[in-house]
Amino acid sequence: MPGAVDDSPLTLPAWMVQSLLNSPGKEEMKDLAADGTKRGTVAGDLLGQIYEMQMMALPEPSFGKAVERYKVFALGLTYGDGEPLKYSEQTLRKYFDEFASVAHLWAAFRLNQGPYAYTDDPRDVFHSSAAFFTFLGIAKAVADFATTFIPKRTKPPRTVIDADVLIHVPDEVSPIRLHFHNNPT
Repeated sequence: MPGAVDDSPLTLPAWMVQSLLNSPGKEEMKDLAADGTKRGTVAGDLLGQIYEMQMMALPEPSFGKAVERYKVFALGLTYGDGEPLKYSEQTLRKYFDEFASVAHLWAAFRLNQGPYAYTDDPRDVFHSSAAFFTFLGIAKAVADFATTFIPKRTKPPRTVIDADVLIHVPDEVSPIRLHFHNNPT
């Protein structure tokens, strides 16, 4: 019966019981998820800006320029919980490094929330199969860019994100390039 308590004996390995006992509680998990969302958003915004600069053929797209653009954007803004957006270069770089493996997914998600929206409602990305496949296609195009583009002055020369670090979008998904207009964010 749904919702009924099942008190049947269950045998679990000791390591699993220890893991469950040492895992964060519900409230701590909520806090960790909120913090991860903030950090992932920053990583996606930075990668999205480098991608946008390259697609718009702006001179010498780079992580440094993305950071400068982000600082201007973030000044005076807050997250949904009221905490001010971070804008110190060290913090932004730390967040990007922590979330590099999924920055292309965050970038595709965040690009849909700005002037380059590809769905009528940004929430559709996870509620419509067509919108979700568009999201994955854009994430794949951003990932292809991030793992092949080497900013001109990077020493030593290296791509924005190492392909070995990236969580790959399945091969069945075709990349979809957004069309950027001459009004950079």
